[in-house]
Amino acid sequence: MHGCSVKETHLCSSVFTIVGVGMGFLICIYHGDKFVSDPKLNYKEGESQGFDGLYIDTWSYFETLGYVRDLGYKGNVKLWWKKARTTLDKGLKALLTDDGAGEMASYAKDKKAKVQIYVEHMEGVKENDKRGM
Repeated sequence: MHGCSVKETHLCSSVFTIVGVGMGFLICIYHGDKFVSDPKLNYKEGESQGFDGLYIDTWSYFETLGYVRDLGYKGNVKLWWKKARTTLDKGLKALLTDDGAGEMASYAKDKKAKVQIYVEHMEGVKENDKRGM
């Protein structure tokens, strides 16, 4: 696990690519914000966390959700992902099933590209956020 912020990161930067990682792939989870259209779709004030060395043969929707839970989130969340070098407006896909998680992982491995995952918070708060307790 690697910590990173939207503004300061090597794992979550738009120029990072995977080279020589073998069977593993990389995800960057953006969390703590919401989608805003101004006029294009953005998710800009949250945090991000990168995870590398993930294995396609064990990857699933619930594995993805587990990484979100490890970031301290409880409650109902909706997951979205996009391919590298696509905009949120045109490339955002709902991540709802194991098949979707497999498609995402296959893309990352085959293209040697990171996948960006966005957390839409439907309810609930981060566990260490006292405002929701």
